[in-house]
Amino acid sequence: MTKAQVVPIADVEGHVLIVSEREGAVVFETGEWAWLKGAYIHDAVKGVGPLDGYATYTFLDGSTLTTHTKGKTEATAQGVSPLVQWTGEIINGTGRFQGIKGTLTISTKLLPVEKGELGPKAFSEMTLVYTLPGK
Repeated sequence: MTKAQVVPIADVEGHVLIVSEREGAVVFETGEWAWLKGAYIHDAVKGVGPLDGYATYTFLDGSTLTTHTKGKTEATAQGVSPLVQWTGEIINGTGRFQGIKGTLTISTKLLPVEKGELGPKAFSEMTLVYTLPGK
């Protein structure tokens, strides 16, 4: 997490709105990788609640994919890392992804926040289903 703003909501204990930015490497099963930069909003009560996010994946050749996803953090047993399940769509592509259409599902495991971190690190598994226009 590279930026985060937490705003308390005064309706119930533990209710916050979190606006954050994340960056990190993404490795695809083909061995190709991209740099992810995403912006997210999390409406959480004691860590559980809906998320909405946009992420852009930039590949080594400069091509990009931009996605819009919605998810929800799930309650877990004490000491178990929280999970986030996401679904969404590819909303834009550039370079070799120009004209791409598709959907994605993501399962994310959040690690405990370490001292000095703005928020948890995340490990995700993603499935993209897409089509590219014919040439």
